[in-house]
Amino acid sequence: MTHTEQAPRAVPLQPARALVDGRWIVAGCAAVALAVAGAYLLVATPRWRADALLRIEERREGAAAADPITTGLDAPPVKAEIEVLRARTLVAAAVERVGLDVSAEPRRVPFLGRLAARLRTDEGPAPAPFGLVRFAWGGERISVARLELPDALVDVPLVLTADDDGGFRLCDPDGTTLADGAVGRLVEGSDRAGRPVRVLVSELLARPATEFVVRKLRISDVVSALQRQLSVEERGKDTGVVAVSLEGSDRARVAAALEAIVETYLRQNGERTSARAARTVALFDERLPQLRANVERAEGALEAWKLKNGTVDVGAEVRALLERSVDLSRRISELQAKRSELSARHTDRYPEIADLSNQIGALEIQQKLMEAKLRTLPTAERHAARLTREVQAATAVYLQILERSQQVRIAAAATVGNASLVDVPAAAEAPVAPRAPPILAFGVLIGLATGAAGALIRSRMGAPGDPVQVEVASGLPVLGTVPHSSTEASLRRAIRRRLTGARAAALHAVDPGDVAVEDLRTLRTNLAMALGGAKSNVVAIGGPAPGVGKSFVCLNLALLLASARRKVLLVDGDLRRGRLHRDFGLERTPGLAEVLAGSATFDSTVRPSGTEGLDVLPTGDLPEDPTALLESPRFPELLEDAGKRYDVVLVDTAAILAVTDPALVARHAGLSLLVLRAGEHPVEEIALTVKRLRQSGARVDGAILNDVRSGRHLRYRYDYRDRARARA
Repeated sequence: MTHTEQAPRAVPLQPARALVDGRWIVAGCAAVALAVAGAYLLVATPRWRADALLRIEERREGAAAADPITTGLDAPPVKAEIEVLRARTLVAAAVERVGLDVSAEPRRVPFLGRLAARLRTDEGPAPAPFGLVRFAWGGERISVARLELPDALVDVPLVLTADDDGGFRLCDPDGTTLADGAVGRLVEGSDRAGRPVRVLVSELLARPATEFVVRKLRISDVVSALQRQLSVEERGKDTGVVAVSLEGSDRARVAAALEAIVETYLRQNGERTSARAARTVALFDERLPQLRANVERAEGALEAWKLKNGTVDVGAEVRALLERSVDLSRRISELQAKRSELSARHTDRYPEIADLSNQIGALEIQQKLMEAKLRTLPTAERHAARLTREVQAATAVYLQILERSQQVRIAAAATVGNASLVDVPAAAEAPVAPRAPPILAFGVLIGLATGAAGALIRSRMGAPGDPVQVEVASGLPVLGTVPHSSTEASLRRAIRRRLTGARAAALHAVDPGDVAVEDLRTLRTNLAMALGGAKSNVVAIGGPAPGVGKSFVCLNLALLLASARRKVLLVDGDLRRGRLHRDFGLERTPGLAEVLAGSATFDSTVRPSGTEGLDVLPTGDLPEDPTALLESPRFPELLEDAGKRYDVVLVDTAAILAVTDPALVARHAGLSLLVLRAGEHPVEEIALTVKRLRQSGARVDGAILNDVRSGRHLRYRYDYRDRARARA
């Protein structure tokens, strides 16, 4: 067989086949990712969420909302209240109330300590394994109600150690004791510089010598973190129902913090509303004394004039003018009061203020016309009318404002905040994060993706695993593929343990339905066709490295050729470590080495295998210099003589990349075949093997792919075999 030499090429990427071949890589990566996700769930700090529900009204109901004078009692919009809930001052007040600026956690061994704490179900502190008594292993509790430190120790991790007598000792990172005392009492101490330190531990449950990490956090940092964790949003559009939620790693502290935030907001909301009502009442209280003084002054002036001039009878027309003038004064005063209220919150361009100014101007014009008519009366009557009008007008305005003041006082007394609590703050029974289903699912997806990528990369850059890839990578035709055979592996173990005879190695005799047997028969057919164009019937079979299965292929191919009524000679040409004689229960010597050395003849060394038509030529005693024997003229003469006596001569050679012996054998062979184990030889190794043989003057006529473990053709084989067994 002639063959055009080709340079090895990259193996084409076939995703579906690559994933099938790398299924164990994909499964392994998925399992590892699942295990990592499970470990994360065990050691991750759970996140808890507390929720509360508020209702915020946009505007107060009743007369206070409809009356412009009491418009100062109106509620701010919901969006403004949401921003107030997020305000730094409100959150800071909650932080100080709950004591969130103090952090105290048990000291744990990384990963293992947190895992042990999560798995512990018994009450009380867990015992310390391996003598690690300073670490916490589950069941410990601590609560620091008060911690006062100098600025130099703020945000510095301090070490609090539980004592034998139920007390504790607080130290700085250098080990200097800052405070030492009993649980439940305010303990005072000092740092190295003599600055005071005060600490109150309200609860401490731990083994003696257990350490806790205590920090005094900066208020600004705690407030900023709490603002990020606080969620405030209105449910629905213009519903006034506001949901407030807070997340954190401590369930009790999260619930307490949210409760403090909500209560502080409700208190401040009520205080703001009361303050607005108080300002409105104060505005009326400020005007009433002045109006009362106006009434008294007008009455005094009228009485004084009467004492001096006597009583003057006022006619009906004058009384009508007086009543009209008093009414105008009352209306002007009422509109001015409204305008003053609106001016406190709006500019003069506000439409309602401009409208009130126009009305006041029109009434003032009418009042001036009325005063002009009064000036036309006789002097005595005019003075009496003017003084009477001032008394009536001042009294009317005073009574009007007094009535409004009473209305505002009543409204203010009934005033409460526009926010009310619908659902009290409460923490959920289960943590909101981490959640097992999505994390496990995400872990499996990551594992599957990583495994698939690894399988594709392995298929692209790794060893060829199917005939197409081998042909592309080596430039050689694949004469046959031999699937993995578990039966053959069992036979090999039995032979090594000497538990069975020589014929146990004949796979087709032990298990004719084995998947490897049918492919070996196909290889036998292809080999017969290839020998038709070869220069001789000598076939050299080698491999890049030991362990590729070339001896297995040679042995079973020889047995199948003999079963087809061919006369076959199997030559163990591996003078380095050949062991074919063991498969037939024969002695190693005499053999090929003795024939090449001239100490034995061909006829005296060839022995029957026990299978009709198959003879075996073992290695003989392994020589010190096998290369010299294979380079001797006796070797080609032996092959020529054997080729005349037998239909096929199979020569099992040594590893090609290890020694030069296979190239010496291949020079004198009619066919030279390369056995490759599927998925174990990188493209570079195959290319180097082919190059090594060709540089030595030998041809490489084809390849045999051994130990194929996956592929569509194998599924067809299994299917065919199962149906054949069912029919039997």
